[in-house]
Amino acid sequence: PTHALQRANKAFLLSKSGEYLFGETREVITEKNIEKAFGVKAVIGEIETPSNILKDVIPLEITQTSDINALLSKDELSTERKVAVVSIITDHSDVSEKINKLLGKNKKYIIGRMG
Repeated sequence: PTHALQRANKAFLLSKSGEYLFGETREVITEKNIEKAFGVKAVIGEIETPSNILKDVIPLEITQTSDINALLSKDELSTERKVAVVSIITDHSDVSEKINKLLGKNKKYIIGRMG
């Protein structure tokens, strides 16, 4: 969602259930829609750099509406709910393929993904 806020006039938001929104970025990428789509309470704020002001999405917590709650209650391991933001930037296609395979193997733990 951050990339859409920083770069796009239009945005497409796809939830794990397959429901989606498409339209003006400022109307699609909202705190409310992020929570509904991914089950993550987040805030949208601005970061000031020397040359620009950038919008950012900061995750705060996993909410009760998240599909991950069911997964964690069934998991045989002792698991604690955590929120993390991971950004991976590369221009090497072989590395991208390895990253996508790794993310695919762990998709049950990933709430939202863009890539």
